[in-house]
Amino acid sequence: VPLLDDLLVRPRDSVVELHYGAIAHDQPREMRFRYRLVGYDANWQDAGDRRFATYTNLPPGEFVFEVEAIGRFGQRSAAPRRLRLESVPWWWETTAFRLALAFLLLLALAAVVRWRFSDLNRQRESLRLQVAERTAQIEQQRDELAQANAELDKLSRLDTLTGLANRRALLGYLTD
Repeated sequence: VPLLDDLLVRPRDSVVELHYGAIAHDQPREMRFRYRLVGYDANWQDAGDRRFATYTNLPPGEFVFEVEAIGRFGQRSAAPRRLRLESVPWWWETTAFRLALAFLLLLALAAVVRWRFSDLNRQRESLRLQVAERTAQIEQQRDELAQANAELDKLSRLDTLTGLANRRALLGYLTD
């Protein structure tokens, strides 16, 4: 008997039960079966006289269900019957979702890196302004110190009482 073309297993279908059978004219109760789900089962499963297979929580992917009938004298069906199953993933298990998630994570990482660079640039600019301000203060202090030294030098060469050049000014003039 021909099988269905394909079977689509939706994500909310947590239990998949496949029924099968075989026609036996003599002693139908002595028919035995074995089955496997290629891509899921490692080996054939001996079903005995049971006429169904149950799978729970199939992972997403494509599988092939194969079933074989074994007669009472051990003769097997000519070839196993096959049914293609496709287990559809939940939306969060799809490749598109994973790619979108990876893209969003990269965007978030880029945003964090960009924010960090802008923060570092703000800190650098703040430090540059502080250095410029401190340098200006030092230059101003240096100018004030130079003026104070010039004033002291001038005062050291003048007599405070008369305001005339003193001996130090004369010695300086003679040595120059």
